[in-house]
This record gives sequence, C-alpha cells and structure tokens, in this order.
Amino acid sequence: MSETQVRCECGAVYQRVEDEQSLEEKGSFECGLCGREVESWYTNRWPRFVLLEKPGPSPSAKQSSVARSS
Repeated sequence: MSETQVRCECGAVYQRVEDEQSLEEKGSFECGLCGREVESWYTNRWPRFVLLEKPGPSPSAKQSSVARSS
C-alpha cells in the first residue's frame, strides 16, 4: 500500500491510497468540489481518495471583498 497527496486544479487536496488487487481496472477520479478529473488509471493498483483540505478563496477574491467593505 502506498500513500501520497494529490491536488486538484481548484486547490482541493486529497489523500491518495493505493491497494493492490488481482485484476486490472480502468477508472478515474473527479474532484468532489469542482468536478474536474484529478486522475485516471488502468492498473491493478486501485486508488482511494479522501478529501483533506478544501480550497480557500483566491487572493483576488479576498482583495475584492476588502475593497467592497471600505
């Protein structure tokens, strides 16, 4: 079993854990927050993903909210 972290383009961070199986399988994982494909595979090492960190607001969004409150 191997364990790593992967990041979606939206900024979400997932823990990725691989378990070895006897059969190869094709699959993909889409981000649960934005729907983008994070990874696809065809292997006997099936990954599982757990959300660790949600993306925060972008720096431009923070600046916009500060400007509106002034």
